[in-house]
Amino acid sequence: YQHYLYNNQIASIQDQNGKYLVDVVFNGHTHSTQSGTISRANGNPLIVLQAGGNNSAFGEVVLSIHTDTKEVTSYSYRIISVASAGSNYDAAIESYIQDTLDTLGNEALVIAGDNVFSRDDLLPWSLMVMEVASNADVTITNTGSIRSTGNIRSGDPVSILQMYEISPFDNTIMIMEITYSQMYSLLQSSAITYRVRDGLGALQWNQTYTVAVNSYVYYFSQLDGVRDTQDTDQGIIIRDFLIEDLRIKGERTEYFRPVSNPYASIEYIAPLFFGAYIENLDVLQ
Repeated sequence: YQHYLYNNQIASIQDQNGKYLVDVVFNGHTHSTQSGTISRANGNPLIVLQAGGNNSAFGEVVLSIHTDTKEVTSYSYRIISVASAGSNYDAAIESYIQDTLDTLGNEALVIAGDNVFSRDDLLPWSLMVMEVASNADVTITNTGSIRSTGNIRSGDPVSILQMYEISPFDNTIMIMEITYSQMYSLLQSSAITYRVRDGLGALQWNQTYTVAVNSYVYYFSQLDGVRDTQDTDQGIIIRDFLIEDLRIKGERTEYFRPVSNPYASIEYIAPLFFGAYIENLDVLQ
């Protein structure tokens, strides 16, 4: 919304000459459909838009800019529904999109053995893949990390395109060595789901565990003061782990059963962190 705290802070940003540095803000994440402006003294207002969610609409801003002063001389803005946007596409971009969709959509990874009716149905499998791939004691992700069911139906192939619908974010796995007491506050969040390795038993308050947490959740406020320079980034997008797990299942002619049997076929993959890379370079030189 145009009166969000951060929007007002952004609206006030100026250079040393008092010139406002931001003209437009496109908000997101709350799935709201809003448009408006924030008034500013001695300058154009800040335009603020948020075009809903789930690709239902997009925001259009038209600015007229003086070529000498680089100042905005006039502006207009609106929210456009995708359903009524027409088909006046950029031919080159449309061709690229279609080629990409064809490439992603045509590669079948595995045959589904379950029907997936809810996004939550895929969370246990996602956590299991993260756990096995990182060799973690505790695996943590946000419930919103899965964004679609992928329309997965028993007996149908599951494609890479569906995996991009299911897991569209480029989050990686962060590896931490922390105690149960340090992660406890995070685990109580309603936005969080987690898994404890089979056989580990009840978590002990002062016991240190290897924790795998997605890179989005890694920056949650509950981990302020817990994050450490010794934490490592596994360096691989979680979606790629999920795709690889399905690929392995397909090669083994196993069915993908995320609801009835959410096991992981992938194996542990060591973190790719910068320090080791530099050491290898030194050896080569």
